[in-house]
Amino acid sequence: MKKNMKIGPLDCTVVGSFEEETKPKLVVLLCHGFGAGGDDLVPIAEEVLGASESCRDKVTFIMPAAPLALDSFGGFEGRAWWLINMQKLAEMTGTNDFKELQSAVPPGIIEAREMLNETLIEIFSTTGCSWNQLIIGGFSQGAMLTADTVLNSTENPLALIQWSGTLICEDQWKEKITAHKGLRVLQSHGAIDPVLPFSGAESLRDLFANHECDVNFLEFHGVHTIPMDGLKCLKELMEEAVS
Repeated sequence: MKKNMKIGPLDCTVVGSFEEETKPKLVVLLCHGFGAGGDDLVPIAEEVLGASESCRDKVTFIMPAAPLALDSFGGFEGRAWWLINMQKLAEMTGTNDFKELQSAVPPGIIEAREMLNETLIEIFSTTGCSWNQLIIGGFSQGAMLTADTVLNSTENPLALIQWSGTLICEDQWKEKITAHKGLRVLQSHGAIDPVLPFSGAESLRDLFANHECDVNFLEFHGVHTIPMDGLKCLKELMEEAVS
C-alpha cells in the first residue's frame, strides 16, 4: 500500500500501514539526497519489502520530501534539505581539502532538523512506535540530516542508516555523540565517490567507532550511490527487529 500524505510539516510517501488500527512493529524513515525528487527512495522500500515476507505486514516505510524546491534557484531540479554551494564543494574536491565542509554547520540544517522532528513526533503518535522501533537514515544530504537529528536527540533509534554520507558539524557532533553510546550504525560509501570523497566517510565512521557505537561499515568499489549490500543489510536489520 503506497500513499502520499502530509506528516507534520513534510509531504511524505508512505509504503505500508499508517493507521492506528493496524500499527506497524517497525518504522523505517529514509531521507533523499540533494537534488532528488521526494519519491527518490520509494523504490527501495518496495524492493526491500517485496524481498522480505516476514516484514511486509509489520514494517512501514516513510520517505519525506525535502522542503526546498530547487527549480527556483536556477539550473537545478528536485528538492533539498538545505542549499549547497556546489562551486565551493567542487573547489574542495579539486584540492582534496574538506576541513571546511566537516567543521561547517550548513545554513538551513537546523530548520530542516526541526521539521523532521515534528514529522517524527506525529509518526510516533499515530503508529504508537517509539525510538527503539525506528530505523532512520538516508542518502547523501539525507544521511547528514538524519545523523544530525539523531545526535541532537536524547534517544537512540534501533539503527541509523548512512548511505554515502559524510562528517559535518564536527564540533557539535563530537559533543553530542557522547550521549549515544551503543548507537547502531549501518554506513556504506563508494571508494571512488566523486561527490563526497571516501575520506569524509572514514572520518564519519571513526567518529562513531571512537565513541562506542556499533558501526557496520560497507566499503564498495563504486561512486555516489547505494550498493546492493546496503539494501541487504537494511533488510536484515528489519527482519531481526520484527522476529
